[in-house]
Formats: sequence, C-alpha cells, structure tokens
Amino acid sequence: MNPFHRLSCDFDVLTPLFLGGASQTAELRAPSIKGVMRFWYRALDPEFAKHEPILFGNGGNDARQSLLRLRCRPGERIQEHMRWRDARADQFDEGSGRQTRNGLTYLGFPFSMRGNEERTALRPGARFSLDVSWHRPAPEDRQPLRVALASVWALGHFGSLGMRARRGFGAVTLTGWRLLAGDGQTVADGDLEALPLLHRTAGAAEWAAGARRGIDVVRGWFGQFTAGGAGKARSRHPHFGPQADFVLGADKARRDDWRGAVLSLGRALQDARQRTPPDYGEVKNHVLFEVREGGLRIQRAPARATFGLPLTFRFGSVPRGKSVTFAPVDEERHGSLLLLRPVLVGDSLSSLFLRLDGDVPGIDTPVGLRGSGRSLAPAAQNAMDEFIRKLKGKLTP
Repeated sequence: MNPFHRLSCDFDVLTPLFLGGASQTAELRAPSIKGVMRFWYRALDPEFAKHEPILFGNGGNDARQSLLRLRCRPGERIQEHMRWRDARADQFDEGSGRQTRNGLTYLGFPFSMRGNEERTALRPGARFSLDVSWHRPAPEDRQPLRVALASVWALGHFGSLGMRARRGFGAVTLTGWRLLAGDGQTVADGDLEALPLLHRTAGAAEWAAGARRGIDVVRGWFGQFTAGGAGKARSRHPHFGPQADFVLGADKARRDDWRGAVLSLGRALQDARQRTPPDYGEVKNHVLFEVREGGLRIQRAPARATFGLPLTFRFGSVPRGKSVTFAPVDEERHGSLLLLRPVLVGDSLSSLFLRLDGDVPGIDTPVGLRGSGRSLAPAAQNAMDEFIRKLKGKLTP
C-alpha cells in the first residue's frame, strides 16, 4: 500500500489576487500559500508550537523539511490577469477633495503607489486546485490530516492570499475537497465530512451558523485557547481565542460584482476611522504643539491604533501640511487583528469582518511617535471592538 495520502482542494478566486514573485506577474506560489496555511494553523491549535516544525518545516540550526507538501494546479481562467487600473476605482468616488469617500481605493491604495503600477493579479472567477500530501506516519495518526483540513478550511472561509489579504483582496472560497489514497482512490473520512463547505448556504445566518460549527469541530480536535490568568500564559499571536468574533454585514453584492463587495467593506472601515473622536482632536493638538502653534503634546496612543500599526495622520489645515506617524516602539509594525473579506453565500458576496484574539495594537503593544523611542500610554478606547459592536447593532432587529 502506498503510504502517501493527498487532500485535493478546489478554490474559486472572489477578488483580485495580487500574488507573485519579483517580476510582479501574478502566479500561484505554493510557498506563499503554505505560509498562509501556517498562519491559520497557528490561529486554530493552542499547541501549534509542538507540531508546527514537523508539519510545516523550520529553518535555523534545527532545520527540517515540511511533512506537508503542496502543489498548485491551475484551473479555469487562471491565465486571465488584470492590473489595478482595470478596476476603474475612481468612478466610485463620493464627495470631493478631502471629503472624498471611496471604500475601494481606501482598501486598495497601495496598488496605485509608485512601483506597483505594473503589478498584475489573478482575476475574480479564476479557479485552481491545491494538493496537500504527506507521508502517513501511522494509520492511527490523525494529526497531519486534521492540520491540513483545518488550515485549508480556514483559508477557504476566513482567509485570503497575496497583497492586501487582510483588507478584502485575494479572497478565495473553498468549493470542494476530497481525500485520496496513494493509488488515487477517494477515501471516505469522518473528519473531512465534519467540516462544512459554506459557499452554497442559503443566507448569512446559515453561513454564520456553519462557520461557528466548523470552528467548534476544530476546537474538538486541537483544544481551546484560554484567556490566560493565574498560572496560564496568554496567547499573543492572532488566534480563535475567547475574544475572537465575526460579523457578516447586511450589504450584499452579486457574485460577479467584486468591486461592489470590496467597496462595501472599505466604506464601513473608512467611515469608522474618519475623524474618530477623541483621536482627531488630540493628534491635531499634538501637531500644532510640534509646529509651535499652540496645542498640547500627546500622552496616549490614539484609539484608532487598535486597527493596526503603523498609523499616520495628515493635516492639510496645519501649517506645512504636517503629518505624524504612530508605530510600535522598536518595531516597524503590528498587524491588525481585524480581517475583512467578501464570502460567497449562494449567488451573492457578503461582507465578513473577522476579529481574532491576541495582542491588540495600541493597547498591548508599546506605542510611540515614530523615531521618538518614547512609549505613550495605552489607548483609552478599543476602536476596533467598538466597530464590531456597531456592526452587530445594525443587524439587530
């Protein structure tokens, strides 16, 4: 009997997928996909540190090859590439000047920056398959299969690939999978059947219920993250711990209207972050202090920092158009715990806002003005969680 098993997974691309090498040409890259699977595995297994080096490999003095091996197989429309300018995002502008609102350009702003003009993306509607294979250590060892299933399932429902993956781009949906033995025959497996594929659900409520059911299945395999406390270490990386939550927004777009779907995501976040009190006044006062136009030196991190760092404020009304950037002290960035992407619900795209547990930027991270080396007091408010609460409030009858 061939000792290899293979999990064959089918994906549809929902939003432009900017994934490629140094040439900036769009391509499926197995190492990049494996890195995203590793992220989701860490988010799902409290004991990931014990198993990750064996399953995903590691470097350094203890370098070892990954037990899980990935192979990408191109499908329909995979050669149909696009550039950011093809989106014609400016047509969705509302307002003018500094009051312009456009959720699409808000989330996709890096694509119009110098150096990214020729970067290409896989078009929405493209399809590909991902094969995850491994040498089965023993028939009773379920760990490799469960890790493969959990990380692929999370990628296909909560995750995205490529540039701006946390902000609506590179969203993929898992449309089918099967477990194959070494001779190519399909193998029935209860663990695979326990995780629901949600792209054909009838509505947002059914999708959300299925997603929570899938998370519970994975927690049954790996155990649950704890909130810390006496004698218990707190998990600091993004994960599905007690503070993790998600919301499916009320707005929907047609499956073929990726721009409308990303526009809705971006407007929700843009509106939440514009001139958030008391951030706007406190930071502007600090800028006025720096240019000696009055004001007061800032003493604490802005509440908006909880959405992720670095965070830059620009004030055209201040002399010389002064800007100020907040960043983790002695570090470059602290990625957001808030992930945005459209999900496929039947024939529509719905807005998913996922809040993972872990260290909150601006509260659990020492934050200062970039280059100052001085820590500010933690943010007085968690604007990210307030955003989630407001989203939920809009859905309450």
